[in-house]
Amino acid sequence: MLWSVNPGNDSLGELFAYLSQSFLENFRRTAIRPRLKVMENVPDSALAPEVRHQLFLVVKEAMNNVIKHSQATEVTLSLKVVENILEIRIEDNGRGISPQVIAQSKRHGFANMRARVEQLGGQLVTSSEPARGTSIRISIPSWKDLRAKPSQ
Repeated sequence: MLWSVNPGNDSLGELFAYLSQSFLENFRRTAIRPRLKVMENVPDSALAPEVRHQLFLVVKEAMNNVIKHSQATEVTLSLKVVENILEIRIEDNGRGISPQVIAQSKRHGFANMRARVEQLGGQLVTSSEPARGTSIRISIPSWKDLRAKPSQ
């Protein structure tokens, strides 16, 4: 929480750095191998503290789901901006989840994650198949407009 309100961390590059560090730290003491894919030239743009905080919470929930439920041996965090769309992906090679469980379950936090992303004007798409892993894609097309605190 302190990281997200520090004005020195208000750039997209700082968000990518913090998510990467947190990702590696979360998987350091697990048997799951973490892989990072971060774009080289991150656009220099400020993000509001609330935006950084909401994105961190979504990624944190996704990481926790991988650790607790996936039985994965590998997980990848991808961070990039493509055609002015901020995209964050968390993909694992675990046991997967049926689409019905994702749609109906509250305990996995998918509904909460989706609501956080939608509050930022984005979309969260989860794809998974049993025994084939899970992929969570967060895309925010209007991320440059998130310099001010999002409306609630």
